[in-house]
Amino acid sequence: DLVISITGETDSMKTAIRCVHTEADPRQWHLATIPIHGITKTIHCRIEARPPQNTHSVNVPAVLIGSPMVITGKQQTDPPVFAIVIDSLRARDLGAYGSPLATSPALDRFSQGAITYFHAVASSSWTMPSVRNIMCGRYTNRFAREGENIYHVNERLRLIQSECAHNGRITVLISANHLITEDRGFDQGFTIFDTYAATHWKQGSTPAIWDRIARHLEATEGLPVLFYIHMMDPHDPYLPEPPFDAIFNPPPDTCVRPSLHGRETGHLNFAETGNRESLLTEIEKAYLHRYYCGEIRQVDAMMQAFFRKLHALDMLRNSLIFVTSDHGEEFGEHGFYQHGKTLYEEAIHVPLFIRFQETPGIDRIHPFPVSTIDIPATVRSLFGWQPDPEGEGTDIRRIARDGTSPTVYSILHHRTSKPSSNHSLWRAAFRNNRKIMWTRSTGYHCIDLARSPSETDFIRMSQFDEFHRSSAMASWRHLAHDLTIFMDHELVLQDDYPVAEPAFTHKLQQLGYIQ
Repeated sequence: DLVISITGETDSMKTAIRCVHTEADPRQWHLATIPIHGITKTIHCRIEARPPQNTHSVNVPAVLIGSPMVITGKQQTDPPVFAIVIDSLRARDLGAYGSPLATSPALDRFSQGAITYFHAVASSSWTMPSVRNIMCGRYTNRFAREGENIYHVNERLRLIQSECAHNGRITVLISANHLITEDRGFDQGFTIFDTYAATHWKQGSTPAIWDRIARHLEATEGLPVLFYIHMMDPHDPYLPEPPFDAIFNPPPDTCVRPSLHGRETGHLNFAETGNRESLLTEIEKAYLHRYYCGEIRQVDAMMQAFFRKLHALDMLRNSLIFVTSDHGEEFGEHGFYQHGKTLYEEAIHVPLFIRFQETPGIDRIHPFPVSTIDIPATVRSLFGWQPDPEGEGTDIRRIARDGTSPTVYSILHHRTSKPSSNHSLWRAAFRNNRKIMWTRSTGYHCIDLARSPSETDFIRMSQFDEFHRSSAMASWRHLAHDLTIFMDHELVLQDDYPVAEPAFTHKLQQLGYIQ
């Protein structure tokens, strides 16, 4: 039995209750809604669990009850919000961004009714800091020292899902990435935290996550919701299901070394690039890339089903939908593979589509740099909530409307494979078509992306003072100054390793982040 005490006005209100059978996976929460309009007293609810019909079982499962949430009628008119993150999806492999392959017909059609940001920058080139930054609208180096707490979501951060929950929304996370877990604090602010699909991340999680998405969409129909959906494909290993495994005609297995046949995750940067003789051939790079594109097409087919489901539930018309990625993927363009090793464009240039009921004067295509950390500020502005005084993102609708181009940044802090080595630090700053990339070992790389999109033509500066001594670098001084100030405001760098328990270290090894 459940007792709910009601005080005050309750017209057009409901309460949503989280329920789960104890014999099921406790992450698979289900919602029950009870109308409470016109009630100003204590009510008693009874929730029963019964065996399926036509069975002789006498074992009735117990029921766990989560905290009830009261939902007002006013907030039910607010548009549903969907933040969809497609792991490891780099922009250049989508049709809307110029790919010659038919990898993304559904997303390409979606982009025609959305704003397409042609130069969206992920705030990092691997999952955990990037997702955390999307949720809080800040850059990692503002609240976590180098090497400290890079694997956790700090409890004091102002998270957009917590604000949505505070304002009466059902907040649902559905993730297939097995790093997005409760013990890392990613469950903060979510009414429902469903990571069932993460158990299938290595074998191909698209079917599993679609089942969870469809189930939660139906359960929350008609309620004010925020969905955060994190799809693991096209993350390596690149193993699309038929017919997507053959759709882009990858080279046959006989053309590549046997170690690539299984396309195992997390080994390319360590096992394949240790010396010149072991570098991948062009055919081997194409082999991996074609299977990667097959996984993109597989996810795109799921996105088509997702859009159709929203339309069937009458949720597509007025939804606020963000589609992006946490980072990109490298296939040897600069001698690196997978992600989390560099801040080259292949690793951090991600797609970003936003669809909402817009105001006049907003162009459909926005060419200048924006950041994935802009998502929380955009949601707050749309609903008229107070901005986060510590937030660093910008209402992305204003960027599109005004044509402004603020400086955006990307951060990478990780260690090389040798335990005795120092940090391998990367920072990057973007404004208009210009990019300055800094590493601890090589200094500043100044790249005009309009002239050299492959980043092979650049000017190198070892120290910041060289921007002032060289008249040829005068036009780069403003961006170099922004990057220097950005790094000066970082927390003090640490030289100790982050402490990670063995089970979590194994996950990082599986994904190729550490050796």
